[in-house]
Amino acid sequence: MNVCNLPSHLILHGPPMPPKMAARRLSDGAIKGKYQPEALHTYTDATEHTTYWRIRARLPNGEKWVRPMRVHGMVYELKEPDFPDGRKPLYRLHELANGDKAEPVLFVEGEKCADAVAKLGLIATTSGSAASDDKSDFEPLRGRPVILWPDNDQPGRDHVARVAAKLRTLSCVVEVIDLDALTLPEHGDVVDWFAAHPAATAADLMALARLPADEQAATGGDDDNFDEAIKRLAAMPRIQYEREREAASKHLSIRASVLDRLVKEARSQDSGQGSRVLFDEVELSAVAVPLDDLLTDISAIYSQHVVLPPHAAEAAALWSVMTWATDHTDCAPILLLKSPEPRCGKSTLLGLLNMLCRRPLPVANVSPAALFRVIEQSAPTLLIDEGDSFLARNEELRGVINAGHTRSTAFVLRTVGDDFEPRRFAVFGPKALALIGKAPHTITDRSIVIELRRKLPSERVTKLRDAPKARIHALRAALARWALDDAHRIADARPSSCVAKAVRSGRHSTMTRPASRVIGCRRPVSSSSISWTNPPVTPP
Repeated sequence: MNVCNLPSHLILHGPPMPPKMAARRLSDGAIKGKYQPEALHTYTDATEHTTYWRIRARLPNGEKWVRPMRVHGMVYELKEPDFPDGRKPLYRLHELANGDKAEPVLFVEGEKCADAVAKLGLIATTSGSAASDDKSDFEPLRGRPVILWPDNDQPGRDHVARVAAKLRTLSCVVEVIDLDALTLPEHGDVVDWFAAHPAATAADLMALARLPADEQAATGGDDDNFDEAIKRLAAMPRIQYEREREAASKHLSIRASVLDRLVKEARSQDSGQGSRVLFDEVELSAVAVPLDDLLTDISAIYSQHVVLPPHAAEAAALWSVMTWATDHTDCAPILLLKSPEPRCGKSTLLGLLNMLCRRPLPVANVSPAALFRVIEQSAPTLLIDEGDSFLARNEELRGVINAGHTRSTAFVLRTVGDDFEPRRFAVFGPKALALIGKAPHTITDRSIVIELRRKLPSERVTKLRDAPKARIHALRAALARWALDDAHRIADARPSSCVAKAVRSGRHSTMTRPASRVIGCRRPVSSSSISWTNPPVTPP
């Protein structure tokens, strides 16, 4: 099966497929991307009927891959059910519904922890991750004694504070495991405690020191924790802060208006100037779109808004897809957009790239130090406009841009700190550069070049402000899905022998044909030269 075309659903023909088999097939792309399957967690209703599952896998470095899976009609698909009022059920709900209402419930962070506690014969549940409590239905816990066990980190404590606030409105008696009395590592959880106490019994667990939820919130308010909480809140996007503001003010025992002032001060004191470089999270498409279809749609959008030379839309589309696979490539050609005069569509094309590339960072000027630091920190796709205004006279900046072409040599060395410690900074990554006139030959040598011209009166394009936002949003989601499922295959790609013999000035465009086949695309790329140039035109 071509992983690029791997569906996000499985249609059942005949007897139902076992959930584990369906989960394995639906997560095949992640598994081929080196994720190791960990568990399939079953969510039930109060009568123990399965409502959906959560697939969990993990990379060796700890990065998680978690997806919901449901059966809809005769189809397994990576999607949550449509819950009443949008509220998700708690994990192991049937045990909550049928157990003794006077028996304490252990509320933990994550299904793996809940399963570990339940093996001792105790009632345990979770809402999922530390960020899932705002969408969960806590009504089954009404009036019950609840013991909260947070992960040993600030997000875990904040999660427990929000859950405790919800439970108090449901007349629950709420206690919190005293983490200070345990010897858990940073980010440690219930599973880590069991690993350190393999012979622990239910009685041992229930004998652990506990604090009333209000007291736990108060003891968590020392100066260090308080300052860290303010810094964490200040670093949040505005919308996320608004969602957590009320719970955070209760957790820190201060008025919301005071919290707003402290967060505002922390943001202004961050560096005294500018704003942080942040990137929007891209939600994965529920359906895997074939790459050939993605390239067709992306090419059409570019052609709709800019007058382009023959095959340049396809080249720009392939480069855009490449930005989503940069983690698996050894070469990152520059996309060079040049024109003989202003108003030829360079900034418009950069604006479209900003909508469709991975982690885009548009800039109109950049210093060498800012460039290598932002690449080391965030690995963005740099979209540099107005290159003719500053690039020609800045050899150091050109050197950093050139170095980012080949992964094995893409580093700069700088000294940092008062003791001038030598540190290495990575500068590998995709970059698009727009300028008027001739580019430095060392940059052209590493580039896919698209030469633009002004449109004729007879030519029509759509304004950038009228770009189809919903369509572009769907394409970004599909590109993110492709990057997860199939981008790793490009690491094993090898260009043909003719490419290996090609001189540098011809290799990037020559590689588009075999590379497009390797990554699962059937689209032909007919141009064999590095530069896509509009043919001469005579105005009517």
